[in-house]
Amino acid sequence: MKARIVVCGLDRIGSKILALLKQQGTDVVGVHDSAVFGLDSEIIVGDPRSAPTLLRAGIRDAHTLVLSGADDRLNLEILLQARAINPYIRIVNRLANTRLGERLDLTLPNHVSLSVASLAAPVFGFTALGSEAIGQLKLFERTWPIRTETITEYHPWRDLTLADLWDDRHRMLIYYLPAKPFSFEEEGIPPTSDNPLDNPLDLVSAVVHGHRLQVGDRLLVGTRPERAESRLTWGQRLRNVAVSVGQFRVFGSSMSV
Repeated sequence: MKARIVVCGLDRIGSKILALLKQQGTDVVGVHDSAVFGLDSEIIVGDPRSAPTLLRAGIRDAHTLVLSGADDRLNLEILLQARAINPYIRIVNRLANTRLGERLDLTLPNHVSLSVASLAAPVFGFTALGSEAIGQLKLFERTWPIRTETITEYHPWRDLTLADLWDDRHRMLIYYLPAKPFSFEEEGIPPTSDNPLDNPLDLVSAVVHGHRLQVGDRLLVGTRPERAESRLTWGQRLRNVAVSVGQFRVFGSSMSV
């Protein structure tokens, strides 16, 4: 069953977050104090600070609450009401007061604050999905969320081979960092050099040789958003590919610095 996400505050940023989450195929509902043009059938209209409004939005069974409004005080009032109904709900909170955000992150469990200075709707929305979102990448006319995945004891990817993940066309593996020093001898893989320091386990080698993910391993992953493909001419597609590859190279260069 898909986790329900509730987005409160549908201004320009909030509306984009709602649209991006829907684009990801997420079970999401918006809440606003007045009707929003074009979204009337997709939102709950009412005071987001009131328990009846939040209950109509499904807050009791929701996994995450996104507070995207520009008013810090209002966001805090909604937070308190939501936690009174659902003490375990995850909160992604837009706060202009960065010091307050840091304190809440340290004090409240399952609370993530994002400052206005660093706010980008895609990153804000992808954070609500539960992983550590770090940015976005425009590739093939799509906005790919880029996030880190840390393999834990109960992570569904534990003991899967990287080749299993590589074969999924809805996912793009960008970088792999093993938790423990890699032994080519233990893995039965011929080293490329007699010096162990010259034999780090890179992503491609790990995929080719069927390396399995272990607890503590970290991945940088892009996820392809689901939407209908636009009909482009072959010339447009080739130009888009060339631009996207150039962007990806720039992104890869920045990650290696």
